[in-house]
Amino acid sequence: MKVGQITLTNLPNRFYGEELFSQSLIACEQKQQSLALIFIDLDNFKPVNDALGHAAGDKLVEQLTQRLSETLQPDHYLIRFGGDEFLLLAPFTHGRGQLDQLAETLIQQCASEFEISQNQVGISASLGIACAPKDGIDFKQLCRKADIAMYQAKGAGRNRTCYYTKSLNHTMSRRVEIENQLHDAIKNNEFQLAYQPIYNFEGDCFKKAESLIRWTNKKLGNVSPAEFI
Repeated sequence: MKVGQITLTNLPNRFYGEELFSQSLIACEQKQQSLALIFIDLDNFKPVNDALGHAAGDKLVEQLTQRLSETLQPDHYLIRFGGDEFLLLAPFTHGRGQLDQLAETLIQQCASEFEISQNQVGISASLGIACAPKDGIDFKQLCRKADIAMYQAKGAGRNRTCYYTKSLNHTMSRRVEIENQLHDAIKNNEFQLAYQPIYNFEGDCFKKAESLIRWTNKKLGNVSPAEFI
């Protein structure tokens, strides 16, 4: 096994990726460029493993790696971050339009069908993008920010790209806090059932009622069903 590489894809792993990031950042500073860190997470990868087996999942990752590598520029670095997660380091000079085009190419490459064990397998990918120096220059912090943006893309319907913004920090923190508080909500009897009456004006009477769930938490106060459901 080569140092800093994963044999399945022959790509740099996350540990070597930090070194590549430092090198790319220095090169970008010299050329007055910015550096995009693109977090790529495959959608619906687990069902492929469950239905066809882990060997099929490995084959899909191999094919996707080859497909993505063929579309990248010489100064791009594709990194295997985890099982179905990749990072792409991409210098850019022409603003978001250049990144939008790159992200669309990546999504299209992921969305094209793969032939695995005589099966046509379709997946998609959700992308999160953070940029140096705008969003910071620390590799781990940028990974976290790109990861936050990626989860926003998944929450918005998957198969799309989301850029990191400071407001996403609040959104993610709120989501984590709600999830944490939900664990004990039933045990603490924090949910209440409410009824919204529906009135029939023609018959001058109440016709029926809609049942609604309400959640009041000591720390969060009244939480909308749009958030906790």
